[in-house]
Amino acid sequence: MNSEIFHLPLTDLGAERDGKRSEPAPDLSKSYGQNRLVALPRDPYCLWIYWEMESKEQEAELRLYFAKNQRLAHKASCRIENANHYLDAPTSGESYYVELGRLDANKRWHPLLKSNIVTLPYGYPAGERASRRHRMGGPGSFAGLSSAGGLSSASISSRRSSS
Repeated sequence: MNSEIFHLPLTDLGAERDGKRSEPAPDLSKSYGQNRLVALPRDPYCLWIYWEMESKEQEAELRLYFAKNQRLAHKASCRIENANHYLDAPTSGESYYVELGRLDANKRWHPLLKSNIVTLPYGYPAGERASRRHRMGGPGSFAGLSSAGGLSSASISSRRSSS
């Protein structure tokens, strides 16, 4: 290969355009002055949380809640100055929200920021959703569905007898 084909001048190519010298870009602000907490799905079992908050406090706690019933799912300690954290979720395919806050001297929870609601993707193939929900049972389960996607004969007969 001929090395002269790839020869580039040693001058700053971006320094001049149309005979004008470009000015350096101004420094970007690290914050926008808004207190906020944002949750984003990273994968089926993990959320990435970032926040912007003016606070003199350094130690805080992140609490992950199930959106459907506001039950605590997970908690983790963090430093406010870090401004982001990865948080494990116990179940894929669920909707969650996060609170950033502190415990007072009496161990009472004081949320400082609350995030958006985020829904994680399922961590298994779509064809397995009904059978996994059936095994889990409980509210929101597909207990009356067969693996073929229709109503099972037991659920049909119980519906007929109740009407």
